[in-house]
Amino acid sequence: MSNMQTPSLDGFRRSSRSLRPQESGELLRFTRQDVGWKWMSFLVRRLVPGQVWETRNAEEETVVLMLGGTFLADWGEGRQQIGQRKNVFDGLPYAVYLPAGFRLNLEALTECEFVACSVPSSAR
Repeated sequence: MSNMQTPSLDGFRRSSRSLRPQESGELLRFTRQDVGWKWMSFLVRRLVPGQVWETRNAEEETVVLMLGGTFLADWGEGRQQIGQRKNVFDGLPYAVYLPAGFRLNLEALTECEFVACSVPSSAR
């Protein structure tokens, strides 16, 4: 049996909001600094067709999990179309892993939602 405690979010700053259909923006965000976690930051975001989101984490590795929709993704190897499912209940997920120091550019081809999880990393 472990003595690990489940991290609590009570009393920590976090953002969560509802978006109207076809509205883009952040749905949920926890940074590890804001919630007192040692390792993980977490973001859920929606993009509308044609909208672009970019991230570059010099000191973190990141996984972007596509919840639904279709994107053009570019992480330095040329643009790749990623994702085909409409939502989390429609088939298997797609994900992009980025080592620390890499950049990711996502352009929504359809209305899209994704989760981005980042953790500190010194690996390159």
